[in-house]
Amino acid sequence: MYILGGDSMKKNKVKEVMLEEQKEVEEEIRKYSELDLDALYEEFHTSKDGISKSQLIDLEEEHDKNIITIGRKNTKFTRLLKALINPFNVILMFIAAVTFLLDVVLENNPADRDYVTVIIIVALVLISSAVSFIQGEKSNEATEQLTKLISNKADVLRDGVLTEILMEDILPGDVVRLSAGDMIPADVRFIQTKDTFVAQSALTGESNPVEKFSKKRSEKLESITDLDNIGFMGSNIVSGVSYAVVILTGNDTYFGSMAEQLSSPRDRNSFEIGVANVSKVLVYMMLVMVPLVFLINWFGDKQGVGWE
Repeated sequence: MYILGGDSMKKNKVKEVMLEEQKEVEEEIRKYSELDLDALYEEFHTSKDGISKSQLIDLEEEHDKNIITIGRKNTKFTRLLKALINPFNVILMFIAAVTFLLDVVLENNPADRDYVTVIIIVALVLISSAVSFIQGEKSNEATEQLTKLISNKADVLRDGVLTEILMEDILPGDVVRLSAGDMIPADVRFIQTKDTFVAQSALTGESNPVEKFSKKRSEKLESITDLDNIGFMGSNIVSGVSYAVVILTGNDTYFGSMAEQLSSPRDRNSFEIGVANVSKVLVYMMLVMVPLVFLINWFGDKQGVGWE
């Protein structure tokens, strides 16, 4: 009970930290939404023509790639461990260890030592794990190849020249040109709009697109997504043409703060807790009964009694 309580306290602390980080992101977005254009340009050392090429090196060193990296911990080593460590393999390896102990280590007569059973069990575990890992790697490679076929690019103004770059190379202060069908590549502040409607269903669940403007918002709205001069990463342009200044990128975006919360471990429900408790009881019974049975059997054989 103490351990479960400690885990619950840790999860609550992690959630509190995440909520604080999200509040900080929301406050920063509100601040940028209330700035007039001159103050906005000064804040990001940019202009209506975008950042200059001389600023690129310093900005690239200061900011990470415009990619949501939260939750991407599924490395090849992790996948290998998942293929090796599962309940079925654990039981088989336990049986192999007990068999090795009884048939090899505790067997006094070298001629009667049986290595075959242990080798077969270990071979089954290794083969099944290898097949599972190889199939998973093939699936991941196919997914990566399909992802590479999708070219996510955006049009940005740099030194007044419209340039097409990868979304991951977008920097705070970049001025992006957005038109119908475009995905908003980062959190942006609109500086020029014309009949611009944005679909924010990925963030708010609203089915209807929302119109965006370039005017300054002076009133304080309850929801951050109600700011109509701010565009959020994860939403897309339904109609119109607009220009916007990038204010936040990557994990620092509002979408990034949401992704961090979604990737955090959730609390187990009562059914999962019950299943876990039953599984623990079964495992404990196996750990106690199996060695006990083998020990009694071995002792009986030594005494010439056996189970008959």
